[in-house]
Amino acid sequence: MPSDIKNIPIISYRQFLVKNLVSGWLGYDYDKLNIVGTYNLLYNASILVNEGFSSALCIDGIINTKGTNLCFIPLKPFLKSNVLLAWRKNKPMSRGAKVFLSVLQKQLFKITN
Repeated sequence: MPSDIKNIPIISYRQFLVKNLVSGWLGYDYDKLNIVGTYNLLYNASILVNEGFSSALCIDGIINTKGTNLCFIPLKPFLKSNVLLAWRKNKPMSRGAKVFLSVLQKQLFKITN
């Protein structure tokens, strides 16, 4: 519930759009949360969370929590966000990037069909 996280120390993703999304879910201004830090890479934030520094506001599945002291607790009511992936047209990609894009496209095709 939005009221459950108001006073918990939170590390939040640095992206500005997250503030608007979370504010809508909270029903109050994002700046009223107890934000103690921001991150670009969830792995780095997970180290601080694991040490008991705070909790992290994040998307499920970005890091593997199996076999760790970390757990993902979904927001209720459920908060949904769109994700955008973009790449330069006509720019050569590394082999790894091509494989990643191919796997991603296959998975998205399964979901949409």
